[in-house]
Amino acid sequence: MSRQRLYQYDVIRALAIIMVVAVHCLPPEWAPLVGHTSCKSFVRLSKALLLTCNPLFFMMSGKFNIRPLADAELDRYYYRRVRGVLVPTLIYMAMYTVWYRFPNVLPAGALALSYLRNVLGVLSDKIFWFVCTLFGMLLVAPYLAQGLRSIGRRGQMCLMGIWLVWSTCHWLGANLDFYYNWSFPLGGFFFFFCLGAFVEDSFLNDLSTRTLAVVGFLAWFVNGTLAYFGWEGYAYDRSPLYGITAICLYLFLMRRPWNHSERVRGAVSFVATNSFGIYLMHALLVWPVTDLLEPLLDVWGPLFFACHFPLTLLGGLAMALVCDNLLVRPAQALMDKAFLQKVELHAAGELPAHER
Repeated sequence: MSRQRLYQYDVIRALAIIMVVAVHCLPPEWAPLVGHTSCKSFVRLSKALLLTCNPLFFMMSGKFNIRPLADAELDRYYYRRVRGVLVPTLIYMAMYTVWYRFPNVLPAGALALSYLRNVLGVLSDKIFWFVCTLFGMLLVAPYLAQGLRSIGRRGQMCLMGIWLVWSTCHWLGANLDFYYNWSFPLGGFFFFFCLGAFVEDSFLNDLSTRTLAVVGFLAWFVNGTLAYFGWEGYAYDRSPLYGITAICLYLFLMRRPWNHSERVRGAVSFVATNSFGIYLMHALLVWPVTDLLEPLLDVWGPLFFACHFPLTLLGGLAMALVCDNLLVRPAQALMDKAFLQKVELHAAGELPAHER
């Protein structure tokens, strides 16, 4: 894979994490200002665009993880996912557990029980929903590769068509007040994860940059406008317009040459490299910064956002760098010291039989 292509993924990753932070910095729904026409339209249109960050991450994750592996490679694959995804997540969950209890001091047993509840349900269903959803997909990714990467163009189009019909039915049902409960095994964000396996090969060269920009813009604008007028059911996860916006944005970013200077490329890659830490950390800052800037909610919604966003993004980046260097990387180094050599030997078929 060329250096330019790798940088395009850095652009997507950096933009996606900026969108994650930005959507959490919008004026909260409880603010009286959000009921005003101008602020309401700003929030709805912003959500319709910014929340496409989720499919961007899922598609890119599918791109890099849905690939066939030999049995000997599975140990290395799972070790890297546990090391790179699960270990940082568990460390950050511990930080959140202590943070939410501060300044109250709990006995060690009560604190451990609170942490366990956060890991199993409270945080995994709220702040950390994305990584907990993604980790399950990563566990099964090697077994999806043979099917998703081998189907032909017609099969890919059929899969896209099934998703389009299914998502349209769910979206219409949610907004027209009737129930549509038929399930689709590749529904929700799992579809975008699977789509990452072939979306570039199938569509990147067939659609021009202008076509992607026009179709994506129209899908975003219509979705945001409908949300403004009350069609918010599944507007930001299962709506076909939302999905089309995300797919067009992903392919548009891949088609762009991105002839940035070395300084800009370095900054983009730096944000991309630390995107996971920013995601795990920034939520700690959202409500404190909201409380700090609450007087601006009575002035103008976009002004509140313009002040909230840079504070949360830069603060999240700084805190993530500290946490990663003080806690995450040392924990990963200890894990490598204890297990990495054995994993590599097993993958090479050189581990003694009694240790396998």
